[in-house]
Amino acid sequence: MRKMMVICVLLGLVLTGCGGAQKVDNTGPAAPPVTAVKAPTPVSPVAAMSGEVAYSGAINGDLGIHMRLKIADGKATGSYYYDSVKTDIALKGEVDGPQLRLREFDAAGKETGRFYGAFVHPGRVEGVWAVYNPEREGHFRDFWLRIYPFFVTVEGTGGEAASPDPQSDKEAWEGAWRRPVSTGSTAGEVRISFVTAKSFWFEMYQIAGGHSGRIRGVAILEGEGAAFRDGRGGELLFIRKEDRLTLKANDKMSRYAGYGVSFGGDFTREQTRQRTFAEIGVLASIAQEEMFRQMTGRYYERFVDYFHLAGREESLDGPDTKAFAGYMRGLAPYYQCIIMRSDQGALWAALLTFVNRKSAIVYFASDGNTDGPPPKTIEKWIAKVQQKHKRKLEIIRYH
Repeated sequence: MRKMMVICVLLGLVLTGCGGAQKVDNTGPAAPPVTAVKAPTPVSPVAAMSGEVAYSGAINGDLGIHMRLKIADGKATGSYYYDSVKTDIALKGEVDGPQLRLREFDAAGKETGRFYGAFVHPGRVEGVWAVYNPEREGHFRDFWLRIYPFFVTVEGTGGEAASPDPQSDKEAWEGAWRRPVSTGSTAGEVRISFVTAKSFWFEMYQIAGGHSGRIRGVAILEGEGAAFRDGRGGELLFIRKEDRLTLKANDKMSRYAGYGVSFGGDFTREQTRQRTFAEIGVLASIAQEEMFRQMTGRYYERFVDYFHLAGREESLDGPDTKAFAGYMRGLAPYYQCIIMRSDQGALWAALLTFVNRKSAIVYFASDGNTDGPPPKTIEKWIAKVQQKHKRKLEIIRYH
């Protein structure tokens, strides 16, 4: 399943595919309403500042640094040095609302690190310093060769030597939070770390079929929750209640993701559970699910992935049969399938997938007789797929 997710992200296509007339509800129950604390007015990072501003602080708590920044028109330029070395390192980046993103460069112009921070108030920035791992480009995790917390405060404000206060419920926030149920090729995770009394660092990814989204930044703690905001109206609220984390994203957050990807919803610390075909009504029971798993063998996970979106198909094989078609959003011409069952317990299925790097259709039957003609409903689905591909695809009869 994970392999398919990576393929989906790399392809990055925005395509549309087949669907049935009657939509199958495979999204699960709606999350219970959660009342968020009214957010205060967002911090203005350049309030009462003009020209170049001097900061001091530390990386990883005890590695002292001094920084000078000039912020104008959303751009940030300057330099910083380690107190133990006192050699200036050039900085260049941008300010996006309270979010501050900087890249550092050596004398040859090569990037040597990044600062991601947020103005938790106009004179203080908290966040992380990290070294990016270029070999992880396109992946959702493990971007960093090294990552440490940092803070800086405006010199002369009396707080330049103070590290961020520890957060009393740090353990309640930190760690990996996951969506409780995966519906086909849908998954999501939020990782929270470096919690202080004012902020925390988070990285989030979400996959929905062939589309994906990713956010990383600093959320500012507000009352019993926290908020990530940018300078373009985007807002992501974090509401934690016992062992559940609820995220609420406004419409402006859609710029961080592909079509159909949502950052909102409930997350828990448990491992994500895979939703079954029996739960969404495609198969009649858990026992039939096991029968389907045995029938499809190594292809079972692909059926799960491809049922990201699903619909009821018209059955041409009598009133005692039901058929359902599924496909992967954004990749429907390449990844789709059909499952058919009878009231007597028989199963048939077909899968459009890649076999030996070529598109092919794999056909399955619960009685093992795949050499004969498939049911009319399956035949029609196969013909429709081949028509869209404008050629005859190889049909592999799975035994």
